[in-house]
Amino acid sequence: MDGLLFDIGVHTNLTPEHLDFHASFDQYRQSKLTMFRQVKKAVVNLDDEGMSEEILQSFKGEILTYSVKQKADVTANIIHVDESGTQAEITLPSRRFQIKLPLFGGHNLSNLLAALAACLLADVPAEELMTHVSALNMPDGRLNLIETGAGYQVISDFAHTPDALVCVIDAARSMKPKNLILVVAGTGTRDPTLLPMLTGSAEGKADQLIVTTEHPDRRERPEILADMMSGLKSPDQDTIRTTLHREEAIQTALSMAEEGDIVLLTGLGPLDHQIINGKEVPYSEIDVIHQCLKDQKTGSHFHASS
Repeated sequence: MDGLLFDIGVHTNLTPEHLDFHASFDQYRQSKLTMFRQVKKAVVNLDDEGMSEEILQSFKGEILTYSVKQKADVTANIIHVDESGTQAEITLPSRRFQIKLPLFGGHNLSNLLAALAACLLADVPAEELMTHVSALNMPDGRLNLIETGAGYQVISDFAHTPDALVCVIDAARSMKPKNLILVVAGTGTRDPTLLPMLTGSAEGKADQLIVTTEHPDRRERPEILADMMSGLKSPDQDTIRTTLHREEAIQTALSMAEEGDIVLLTGLGPLDHQIINGKEVPYSEIDVIHQCLKDQKTGSHFHASS
């Protein structure tokens, strides 16, 4: 993107990721900050302590700030959450709106505010924005509700970093499940230092935690699982289980679920394959879920891929 000048730059947050491409976390941070020398107008998330203050101090163009926690140009206050979405009060520089949003979680609400602020900087009228917000759809792989016909909810989310995992757990908790059953998967394709951080960020936040592997690529599954378990302070708790294969983890999670529970499947999201020994092996999460439900009724056992 060198040499390009963008009309609007949007800052969301800064968390430890992509470190397999950057020499250090500080270099990653500096790369992000560099982008704001190439924009005419900026949208800044005041809730991110990683780089918001530096952008505000250094940027000379027009700025709109947003927050779900403090005073800003664009803010949101959650009024009520149910299974159909979130009712919130949205405050824009010109006026306030109360609206029902088909989304869950503070992180998704924060992203919505970022988008609204960018639209305002692009001179889209606030009233026009609000007429369309209630028709938004969640992106594929982000807090997607999977129809099962069971008395509990199954939710799939692409969360595969510690920060994203905490956000999606909080979002699922806001839906007030009787029990939250969480599947967290480690991969052989990403920065291995993130694996213990992933489980560490999830520990104690679910009623049942199932740790497994996906996308092993050329790593051995037991090694990946060992890295994941090393991030837990109390790995021997009876609320923590392990499996080598994602399919087995899903079967375990569904077998534990009861009416009013939420089964939260994180990591794979919308992907239609797993990477095994350098090859993309076809995989369908929906098919796995429905096969597991079918097997539960017949007493069969789902067989995982190698």
